[in-house]
Amino acid sequence: MFLRNGWYAAIWSNDLQARPVGRTFLNEKVVLFRNGRGQAAALEDCCCHRAAPLSRGEVSGDYLACGYHGLKYDISGQCVEVPGQTMIPRGAKVRSYPVCEKWGAVWIWMGEPAKVDESKIPNLYWLADPAWTATPGYIHLKSNYQFLIDNLLDLTHVIYVHKKTLAGDPREATTPTKTERLPDGVRIGRWLIDFVPPPLYAKAGNFTGNVDRWQFATWIPVLLCPQLCGRRRRRVQAALRGLESHVSGRRGHARSRAGQPLRGLARRPRRYRRGRRAIAGAAHAGANDRGRIGVSCARDTRYRRGKPLTD
Repeated sequence: MFLRNGWYAAIWSNDLQARPVGRTFLNEKVVLFRNGRGQAAALEDCCCHRAAPLSRGEVSGDYLACGYHGLKYDISGQCVEVPGQTMIPRGAKVRSYPVCEKWGAVWIWMGEPAKVDESKIPNLYWLADPAWTATPGYIHLKSNYQFLIDNLLDLTHVIYVHKKTLAGDPREATTPTKTERLPDGVRIGRWLIDFVPPPLYAKAGNFTGNVDRWQFATWIPVLLCPQLCGRRRRRVQAALRGLESHVSGRRGHARSRAGQPLRGLARRPRRYRRGRRAIAGAAHAGANDRGRIGVSCARDTRYRRGKPLTD
């Protein structure tokens, strides 16, 4: 079971250029490409002729050409050209998926097209704000996606795993967190008042004494997470929206895929019809219980001294 009526971050915009890219989302193989006008599109990664992966083809003007027999598809998935003949079968098409480019990423809607709502794309304004510096990338995690969510919602591990970078005070191990139910997710966080700053923050902010800082992790099903994936999952009900860690103090702040004429469509082999065990995911492909995430930003601003900040 998957949550389909929602947006998944499919690929960073800058990573979708002249060549098609194959990805797997929610156990469905998808090909992403840009046509000659720069429009991003997403189609089923399986040619309607002989089930060849369209991601192994190439972009030809405004169309995506299959690398096996050269059939061409437009961004709606309709076959517009069959080499060697003028007749195009009425059913020569593949499924297309709604996409939207926002915040420097291409988002894909895996559910019902009639329910597409671009306003449901999460507000990641900092990826387009010139006051921030974004460093898009990928982290490949060879682990079940549930461990990723658990890790980013568990703030007490930081003092043991990140003691030389993100943690600075032993009291972080026992400082309680507060869990809030949101209309569309869960939020966990805490304030750390008058704590020794983490080494990374102390260097970035030039802190010489204790600081007041806060940590909050927000998890929302679907939406963000440039790709959670795995094989033979029984349930993938979530993707991750990000972890923000903020520190305030005296002088700064830090936020952490020929032959005879084609007269009809070939029946696809069983493996291409149902039960395709590709890779379950949310946004960047992988294999065998791998997950990928990648958003890292930082900015500098001025804050009051001696008084906790509010979120």
